[in-house]
Amino acid sequence: MSKIVLDAVSPPQAAWLRYFSAFLSYLVAAAVITVMRSRAARFGPAFTLPKSGRDALLIAGLGFSAFCFAPFLGMTGLNASRAVDNALIIAIEPLVTALLAWIFLREKLSAVLWFSFGLALLGFSFLTGLTPALFWTGMDSHILGNLIILISLVGEAGYSIFARAVMPRYRMLGVFGTALLFGTAVLTLIVSLRTGLPALEVIQGKTALALFWLGPLGSTATYLFWLLALAEAPVASLAITLFVQPVLGGVWGIIFLGDRLGAVQWLGAFLILIAVAAQGLPMFGSRTERDIGN
Repeated sequence: MSKIVLDAVSPPQAAWLRYFSAFLSYLVAAAVITVMRSRAARFGPAFTLPKSGRDALLIAGLGFSAFCFAPFLGMTGLNASRAVDNALIIAIEPLVTALLAWIFLREKLSAVLWFSFGLALLGFSFLTGLTPALFWTGMDSHILGNLIILISLVGEAGYSIFARAVMPRYRMLGVFGTALLFGTAVLTLIVSLRTGLPALEVIQGKTALALFWLGPLGSTATYLFWLLALAEAPVASLAITLFVQPVLGGVWGIIFLGDRLGAVQWLGAFLILIAVAAQGLPMFGSRTERDIGN
């Protein structure tokens, strides 16, 4: 769906369209939740006012990392790469989240998770054709795009790190809404200065449908559903559903966009999926480590 939107607009504009439409749909969803008083009582207000300067910085960091930095780089990298590569690379996000938790939150990591992270990086190098020599001889746009996608995962993973620090003092819905507002505002400013906001006439036909999938459905609806699911099911059970994304993303890229992988790239994709599956299965690691991965 991102590839379809990128056919009509530039990468920064595509990132803005996704999260601006997500924010508009969040306002609608928040109004509905407010009317449904039982839901409002469960999730809290749609926006939250930070109780301290530190909390304000944490929420701002959450919004910037997940809703500005990550989509800006993600769309830029995807524009130079393939949908199937993107789907498989973002499967590494739980591992990146765990690594950042080790760095910034001093969370302990098991030997299995360290092994999984190394295996995922090896798979990434096979998938992209990345070798040490390329750092001196130069990289083609496809490899560079995949590296940018990999870097964007730091922003995606940052959501969990900032959220872990701020969530004990706030309701989840309000933190999400405030972070989404801040991230979208900063992204709007950056895109306005860099390329200008996209013209409305380009948002039609299949581009409009793809954008609806990415923003209202793929961002707002899925996050709100995740909040509801967290209230009803154990985190460990929900973690298994994360493995569906890279598999279906890769399959859809092959079927609908004609993406193809060579034998070495298939090996890389297999190593990435094995690495993610190993650290996510209940038999590996402690409960804390599994929660960090989400």
